[in-house]
Amino acid sequence: MFTNPYPKPCHALSMAREGASGTAGGGRLVGLDGLRGIAAIFVLMLHFDDLSGVRGVFAHGYLAVDFFYMLSGFVLVAPIEAAPRQNSALRFMVARVARLWPLMALGVLLGIATHASAWGFAPVLPLIAMALFHVPRLDGNAMTFPLNQPQWSLEVELAANAAHLLLLRRLSVTGLLLISASCWIVLLPVSLREGSMQLGSQGDDWIYGFVRAGFAYPLGVVLGRHCFTATRRATHWLVAPALLLAVLLLPSLPGLPDALMDLLALLVFPAVLAAGALANVPPGIAQRFSWLGGISFPLYATHFPILEAAHVVGDTLPLALRAPLFLCALAACVWIAHLIAKSPLSRGIPLPLPRVKQLQGAA
Repeated sequence: MFTNPYPKPCHALSMAREGASGTAGGGRLVGLDGLRGIAAIFVLMLHFDDLSGVRGVFAHGYLAVDFFYMLSGFVLVAPIEAAPRQNSALRFMVARVARLWPLMALGVLLGIATHASAWGFAPVLPLIAMALFHVPRLDGNAMTFPLNQPQWSLEVELAANAAHLLLLRRLSVTGLLLISASCWIVLLPVSLREGSMQLGSQGDDWIYGFVRAGFAYPLGVVLGRHCFTATRRATHWLVAPALLLAVLLLPSLPGLPDALMDLLALLVFPAVLAAGALANVPPGIAQRFSWLGGISFPLYATHFPILEAAHVVGDTLPLALRAPLFLCALAACVWIAHLIAKSPLSRGIPLPLPRVKQLQGAA
């Protein structure tokens, strides 16, 4: 299981750095940018439905989180593993946190405003420091991060990044696949018991968020190392989005538990990721995909308290006015994410050291 696991970066990642077809000028794989944006929109709509108390076509949107974990493992292979002797774990994690923390903190501030206006400042006060320092509230079936619910998944992703630096980069492909398979097996009875794979956001299932990452993240690392060394044929740009939509929009099937459908759907994500990384994206579509990728994390980090605020206000309005309010809230989420993506805030906290700056850009 322990080998020298530092191969040359896969063909898709090399294409990204060289600005080849299907990549943006800045070296990003725009096929993956499009998938990232689609996944973020599904999370937005899932939470919109949850707060509205309905089960719509976005009911399996929580699986987008597992796709994000796999994508994170894929894109961080090059910065973490290509030059391991130059990358100190501490410096990389500082760069990673500096890149991601400000937007999640902004989401926390929006959550403070929403919760304090609805329920007063006293019950919110103990939660502020916990949220800003990523300390979960492990209290039964209550949300671990009530001020900004999606924060739990960022905590899990940062833990997966740290595990990549300290352990996963030393493992062979066999070792990574064993970790992934073991986590899938652990998730099988748990998700069947709970009724779905929507695990990790509450105190009593918080630990299973790490198990979800334990399945998806190592598979992303495997793909990032080796998957594209055997083939250099590009895929049509529609293949990956179509596969992702098919998985996330999969309806409940009679006689098949949702949890089992979720677990089987996870097995399709490596194909989605591979198709997205190798996608030959036309220039006109690439511009739209780049926009989707740019708004994805700002949207993910800030949408929940905005939707919560809309529902708090909506409860005081006549029924006829609620639908327009909620539609405006959805539009506001996207608009705010667009503004953030164009601002320096999207690049995180500026760090003075040149090497850390370089790692921050890669993170």
